[in-house]
Amino acid sequence: MFTEARAPSGELWNRYDGSGRVALAVVLALITLALLIAALRLRCPIRPPAFGRPLVATVLALWPVSIIAFLVALTIYGDRLTHDYPSYDVPQSPILPVTLSAAVVTFFVLVVIARGSDRERLAGALIAALAAPMIFELPFDLIVMARTTPPILPHPGLWRLLFFAPLFAVELCTIALLLAVRGVRITRWTLVALAAQFLTFTLWSSIGFGFPNHPLTYLANVVAKLCAFAVTWTTLLPPRGRGPVTVGQVTGATS
Repeated sequence: MFTEARAPSGELWNRYDGSGRVALAVVLALITLALLIAALRLRCPIRPPAFGRPLVATVLALWPVSIIAFLVALTIYGDRLTHDYPSYDVPQSPILPVTLSAAVVTFFVLVVIARGSDRERLAGALIAALAAPMIFELPFDLIVMARTTPPILPHPGLWRLLFFAPLFAVELCTIALLLAVRGVRITRWTLVALAAQFLTFTLWSSIGFGFPNHPLTYLANVVAKLCAFAVTWTTLLPPRGRGPVTVGQVTGATS
């Protein structure tokens, strides 16, 4: 176990440096390029595959279970962290006010502009507001999970798995619920917004992908988070021009 004097403070994960920084930037740049190419090649919006009632019911059942599992894991992790590092103060996220504000704006705007019945618009706007942070968090967590600090010894990898496994379940379930919303479409602008998020990640990684307690890392975190909200907005905007096709139709047209 680390001694109390050696416990780091002020950041939740170690920044990338050297070859790790270069490799991360290259991978993120390639993902950005792939998304931009896909956006250019997308001729009309695509509807996700239809979610049958059994699948929707399964996701709805797994969603609260995964949230509860994450809260339990968070409590266990926090207790062990406090035990091993009694003087360690967990830094507060400076991005939380931005996330909450963007979620509220997203909900009210989509309630007004989305199509469908009142119930459908309310459900869609709520899920979109909840899914946007998950669209940001899923790749973000994959980037930082192995570098979280301070490590809990003697098996930091297992403790990280305890924390992140249920969190990934929450993220995937929430995104799945967004794809199940009636009227959701993947448009060219959806892919452009997602590419903008990964481009911001790429630029962020070029300076180490550090904790947002400095102006540049804070700005990168805010911009990437707002891009994630833009992704959800584009999936529920009223359609224009040609109607959407299904994933199956696209596959059949290209086979």
